[in-house]
Amino acid sequence: MDVVSKKSKVPRKGRWIIVLLVLMILCMGYMAWRLVGVGSNAFATGFQSPDMAAAQYTDRTVRANLGGVPVAIPPYFAEYVEYDGDPGWGGKRQGPKPVRTPESKIRSFGFDIRYPDMAGKSTPELWDDYRKRRLATDQWIDVGFHSGERYNGAGSAERIGGGTINSKSDFWLDQYEKLNQDEHGLEVYALIGMDPREGKPAREHQNAKDIFIKRGWSGKITTYISCSNREIPSAPCQQFFDLEPEMHASVTVMYRRGLLSEWQQIQEKVKKTVLGFSVAKQN
Repeated sequence: MDVVSKKSKVPRKGRWIIVLLVLMILCMGYMAWRLVGVGSNAFATGFQSPDMAAAQYTDRTVRANLGGVPVAIPPYFAEYVEYDGDPGWGGKRQGPKPVRTPESKIRSFGFDIRYPDMAGKSTPELWDDYRKRRLATDQWIDVGFHSGERYNGAGSAERIGGGTINSKSDFWLDQYEKLNQDEHGLEVYALIGMDPREGKPAREHQNAKDIFIKRGWSGKITTYISCSNREIPSAPCQQFFDLEPEMHASVTVMYRRGLLSEWQQIQEKVKKTVLGFSVAKQN
C-alpha cells in the first residue's frame, strides 16, 4: 500500500511543475505585453506617464565650459558627458566626485539628433521616432565632441585625413589613390590594388572605405569623411571637423551613406546647434 501511494505522488508532482511553468510563461508574456503594448514610449519614459517623463528633463541642464566657451546644454543633448579629470569609462574615481560648476571643463560629450530639423530626444514622441527609425531611411545622426584634455588642437581633420591618404603602410587596405571625379564638392580617394586572399579588388572588401575630403584655401583638410563601401542601406559614414575659432573642440558625426550628399548642411547645422548652447547666445 505504501508503495502504491508513493507511486501515485509522482505524477502529481509532475503536474504541479507543469502548472508552475505555465504560470511563469503567462507572467513573462504579460510583462512582454506591458513593455510593448502599454505605451510605445515605455523605454524612453521609464514606464512613466508622458507628463512625468517630460518633467524629468526640466532641471538637468549641464552648465559648464566647452572649448573655452560657457555653455548651457539641455539634458537631451547631454547624454554622455565627461569632464577634465574624470577617470574615463570603466575607470575608478580616486577621491570624492568634484562639484560641477559653470567653470568645469567638458572633455567629451555626445548626443543623437534628427536631421534636418535638428530635434533632440526632448519628448516621448521624439524618443518614439528615434526608436522607430529604419536603416535605409534613418535621419538620426550621432554627434560627438572632444574638448578640454581630449582636444589635440586645431587641424584634427588634416591630421586624420593626411595620415590616411598619405599612409606609408604596405598593408593593402591602407593604399589609397585620388579619383579624377569629385563628388558632392569633395575630393574622393579609393583603395587600390587587390585583396591577396580573395583575389578581388581591395575596394570590394567588406571593410573597405572610401575617403572624401574638403580642403580650405591653404590646401589643408578642413573636413574629412570616411564611408563604408558596403552596398547596404545602413553603410555608415564618419565626418570629422573642428569648431575653431569659435570653440576649441573637434566634432565627429556619424550617419548613413545616403546622407553624404548633404555633408555640408549637416556640418553647418551641427555647428549652429552646438554654438547655440553658448550662454552668451542664449542671453
